[in-house]
Amino acid sequence: MRLESKERHRGHISRKYQKAKTPYRWLMDSDKTADDVKQKLERIYAKLNPAELKRTIDLKLRKLAKAYQAKQGYREENEKENQLLKVTFSVYPTTPVKCPVLIT
Repeated sequence: MRLESKERHRGHISRKYQKAKTPYRWLMDSDKTADDVKQKLERIYAKLNPAELKRTIDLKLRKLAKAYQAKQGYREENEKENQLLKVTFSVYPTTPVKCPVLIT
């Protein structure tokens, strides 16, 4: 929520807020955002699947936790644990950027 106005009445401050919006909605409602950017954002927004995003985030968090535990010495003596653990970070699931973490 963004602050719309602030008024002072006998030592008491009254605040009025605008209706809450997501960053996407702020960009779409803005006159300063170019039309081609708005069209691109609409295409991306239409393809988003909240359930798939949640599953992807959870998977990456588990991989990060596993890498952290391995680095801190909590790993089991397993040959798979000694291999290179790759954590993929990406804004879009179709364009992965690999960030390898070496388990020692």
